[in-house]
Amino acid sequence: MYGAVSGALLALSMRYGGMGGSGELANKRKTCEPGRQFMAEFEKRMGSCRCESILGLNIGEPENLQQARKRKLFETVCVDMVGRASDILEEMLSADVP
Repeated sequence: MYGAVSGALLALSMRYGGMGGSGELANKRKTCEPGRQFMAEFEKRMGSCRCESILGLNIGEPENLQQARKRKLFETVCVDMVGRASDILEEMLSADVP
């Protein structure tokens, strides 16, 4: 999963999630729906939620990581994707999507 997506899901879980207790299952459901909405919107706008699909490289492999650095993907593509993820997250939090 793309790092910006993971970060947004974490933020949503902090906003909508609970701290366990008797309503733990309800809190999980309350948290999952905004996460699904975020992922659907990110995928709609960017074409994927997967790092490999967005960058065109599996950066878990050392040679591909070097290639990504050489092509400056982290400074170009990734910066743009983080901004777009932030935009979606801000839209959702502003609308207080449950």
